[in-house]
Amino acid sequence: MKNLVIILTEIAVIFLMVFNVWPREGALFLTGLLIFYFIFSPLEDSLWVFIASIPLFAALPLTENFDSMANWRILLTVLFLVWLWESRKSITQLMRDTECPILKCGTPSVPYGPRIPTLAILSGIFLGLGVLSLINAADIIVGLKRLLYFINIFMLFLIVAETVKNKNNLLKIFQAMGAALGLTLLIGYLQFFSVFFTPLYTFWQFWAKNMIPVFYGEKLGNLLSYSNTWFSYYVSQPPTLRMFSVFPDSHSFALFLIIGLPLLLTAVFLRLSPFWLFSLKKCGNLPVGQAGPPNQRTGVENKRPLFFWYPLLIFFLLALIFSGSRGIWVSAFGLLIFLLISIIILRPSKATEATFRKFGSGAELFDRLRRFAIIEIGFPASFKLRPEGIKISQLVAGSLVIFFFLFPISSWFLFLSQKAQMDDLDLSKDAFLVFERAKSIADLSEVSVRGRLEIWQRTIDSIAARPVLGVGLANYPIVLNEDISAGKRGASAHNLYLDVAAEAGIFALLILLVIFWEILKTAWQVFGSQAPIGSLAPKYWAGFFGLVFIWILVYSLFDIVLLNDKVLLFFTVNLALLYAFQSPFNFRKSSDL
Repeated sequence: MKNLVIILTEIAVIFLMVFNVWPREGALFLTGLLIFYFIFSPLEDSLWVFIASIPLFAALPLTENFDSMANWRILLTVLFLVWLWESRKSITQLMRDTECPILKCGTPSVPYGPRIPTLAILSGIFLGLGVLSLINAADIIVGLKRLLYFINIFMLFLIVAETVKNKNNLLKIFQAMGAALGLTLLIGYLQFFSVFFTPLYTFWQFWAKNMIPVFYGEKLGNLLSYSNTWFSYYVSQPPTLRMFSVFPDSHSFALFLIIGLPLLLTAVFLRLSPFWLFSLKKCGNLPVGQAGPPNQRTGVENKRPLFFWYPLLIFFLLALIFSGSRGIWVSAFGLLIFLLISIIILRPSKATEATFRKFGSGAELFDRLRRFAIIEIGFPASFKLRPEGIKISQLVAGSLVIFFFLFPISSWFLFLSQKAQMDDLDLSKDAFLVFERAKSIADLSEVSVRGRLEIWQRTIDSIAARPVLGVGLANYPIVLNEDISAGKRGASAHNLYLDVAAEAGIFALLILLVIFWEILKTAWQVFGSQAPIGSLAPKYWAGFFGLVFIWILVYSLFDIVLLNDKVLLFFTVNLALLYAFQSPFNFRKSSDL
């Protein structure tokens, strides 16, 4: 209950600041309150509040010219220090156990001794290359700030991964993630439907001058008051609002939702009771509508939870469409094709296999594809053989099919928002607005598409000129011959991979790709692990995370919003959970979910 009181207090203070009842200095009061709470509350409660507050983190007005630093930077540092203090004994023991066995006498207290995770090693190398890239940097200070930003966020990874080792804390982490998603989605829909009653320009100026400064500072608010990506424009129709919630752009909002999708899909797949996310007390072993996943059902099935989760999934998918992010749509289609092919290869039906056999050499190709998926890619046996592996793929694929079928419905809502702005607007063949925007993806003459292609070409030229160390971390605007400050205005390669290669060199890009590969393999390994029926939620969550992560990787071909602070914080929470589940000492003993 006290955690909920803190969240409601945050919402109230932000509300008062947005409507100018309180000055922006209220963020300082709010930050002080949270620091006090973090110091004197149990770590798991503080972590719950931090994760649930991700959409609510505000900018601190420290000085007139420096008012954009997010308060989560200070809060996370305090939380990390509290965690260090509470974990000092276990950390000391861990440091002893990780010493080289050849140089150490005796037996480690943990069987075989803990090893440094591959992800930590790769991340260290990546940061090291980032430091080296500063040799070429035009502005070293900006690069150092980016390094500190990554290190600051890595603190959250350590805290979450260690806190989840206590099996009773896992449910709290999931609940906090659900709260963050719920707040983001609720604010997004309030925002979307507000334009049914308010002129677009009035909404635009209010949001830019009242809401954005509270979260991101006055400078960004002033910029967005005359230039932003909040609206979709059409040839013969008035513009429509793109849902973006508390984020500065709709792309960050959409990616934030996608990162939270595995949690929702897990609830749907296991038919978890809605109280699984909303109960503040320990819910016991797997509070589901039925005992286990679809292939392990026993007794009478209870479909009542689905009447809660499926409508929520529909609202979730509609929000992705309302974001107007064409990169999200294209990457969703790419994931759907990948899933359909994977379902055929990894677990073909007898009819499909017989069809392959009819073509002689086709049978050999089919066998080679399966062996490659198993041996080279490293899919676990459970993913290629067990029915639940195919079932989670089918659920994700089915959700994507629903996503595309929702396009006509979303177009109708967009038309209604236009009609609210212009009473004399008639429904016509041009009213299918989402399709008009989707069609522009392949239009190379469209302004944003043409501009993105030009940026990619200039980025590739820059990589060719400086392939080893790039132009320096966080110095990308140099590639476009712009001032470094343009980075704060959104100057980027609009491609995460090209952006990394341009800033830190090709070797940094290769390390990043290996990191992403390591994450994928870990997700498959956790999903392939054996778990008692009381621990199924982490197992299936990992499977869904692995599939959704592919969506994230494909989308990163079109933007770099994974580096947005709120998005990266939420992604880090998910990543920490994944690696916490990887440990057999933690995952198999977690019986609450």
